[in-house]
Amino acid sequence: MKTTTLNCIFRNLSAFLIVIAFLSPLYVCASDGRHPSDKSDEKNITVEELRIAEETVGNPESDQYDEDKFCDVLRKAIDSDILNEADRLRATYRIEIAAKNRPGTTASDFNFLTRYGKHCNLLGFKASKPILLFFYDPDCDHCMQTIAQLKQSAVPDKAEVVAIYAEEDRERWEETNSQLPENWTVGYALDPIQDDETYIFLTSPTLYLLTPQKTILLKDTTLPAIEETLFTLGQNTPDKDK
Repeated sequence: MKTTTLNCIFRNLSAFLIVIAFLSPLYVCASDGRHPSDKSDEKNITVEELRIAEETVGNPESDQYDEDKFCDVLRKAIDSDILNEADRLRATYRIEIAAKNRPGTTASDFNFLTRYGKHCNLLGFKASKPILLFFYDPDCDHCMQTIAQLKQSAVPDKAEVVAIYAEEDRERWEETNSQLPENWTVGYALDPIQDDETYIFLTSPTLYLLTPQKTILLKDTTLPAIEETLFTLGQNTPDKDK
């Protein structure tokens, strides 16, 4: 079955519940029966501030996305009385998954099969330049748009592109993997990285930028942010000819 537009945006049930969770305080009553908008918050957070945070620092597709800032807002909301118990648990879960694959840490390992039949694992992948880890779905329009933009950018010249299909339809992956450039490493995830929540896909595609040693530089990032970071890294690289 082809991936629907909804599944392109919310990769699994957990991610879908996350978004529903933070919309729900606007419509449900808190534990004492009052509507959340009727409450003043002792921890300096309001329902409106939470809503704005969801749409900006909490939205991976926003230019203002900042996971650390969003988690700070969620902690305030948890400590306040604007969330009911179910939403408080979901907010706690969102903070927990934010702790995975943070910038500055080593990327979580997983096994994958390349389109040429080679078995690899991420941490064993040899690279002499930064790695763009690109989780995609061939039936996701946004993924295809990003791939087209990536082809036209300077990123593939400055980074190793590792494009991974993490869905279960291996036949679909085999039918479509030849559409990606030959100089990209294109793989099919052999480990259930979504079910195991090794990586959390809040949007599709999901992009990470890693060092050659697999340290995470950027998480849940955008192509412009990757271009800017690679440019900065290039500017800071010593000229070997000098």
